[in-house]
Amino acid sequence: MLDGLIKGQVINIIIILVGIVGIIALLISNTVYSTLLKESKDVGFSESKLLKNIKLKYENCYKLELYIHEVEAFIDKNLYGKKIFKIPIYFWENIALETMYICMILGFLGSLINVTYYIQNNILPIINGLIPGIVGFTMATVLLIIKTFVAVETKKNVFYSNVKDYLQNILKNKLDQQSKKEGIYEDYKKMEEMAIESSKNKKDISNNKKDNKSFDNNTRHISNYDKKSKYKSKDIIEEDFIDDIINEIIG
Repeated sequence: MLDGLIKGQVINIIIILVGIVGIIALLISNTVYSTLLKESKDVGFSESKLLKNIKLKYENCYKLELYIHEVEAFIDKNLYGKKIFKIPIYFWENIALETMYICMILGFLGSLINVTYYIQNNILPIINGLIPGIVGFTMATVLLIIKTFVAVETKKNVFYSNVKDYLQNILKNKLDQQSKKEGIYEDYKKMEEMAIESSKNKKDISNNKKDNKSFDNNTRHISNYDKKSKYKSKDIIEEDFIDDIINEIIG
């Protein structure tokens, strides 16, 4: 089995395949962050679903008074929910880095196995046993060069800075102003309602005064009427009494 493994250059093939996977992961990560970086230059008008989602969640948290103190953690949580080919973005980032170390480890182990096999079987030249190490080192170097050239980490950091700046310095100020305007409008509305209520109360008081005045006038009128009636009936009684006395004298 070991003989077939060495003669078939299986370790070298595995190293190359791992390296290719790492290159693909780097290119995918670069494409994603290049797009996000471009969109993050104007987050307010961005058509990116990720940025729209981040903006919407931040606004909702602000309105619910769930203030966000760790903005980077908030961005991380939303960013790492993004998937490429149903695989989270952070997985592609990790693959790009880990494949470089895997290539170096496989190259070292492959060289060790080959050299040991060559020595045990007196196969010359022994330097041929170092080929897996050379392949592993070469693939790791290629991955490092591509990683440095595409600068995924730098693009990621700039993306974070752009989004953080928008959330803290633009969107937050905008929400603060809206909140103040809404507060002023509510205060004005309350004052208007109080003024209307006060006006109604004044009208009610005025109406009550009029009713009381009318009631007093009616009471006075009734009182005067009673007095007149009383005097009138007294005069009638006195006249009747005098007539009776005169009639008795004549009769």
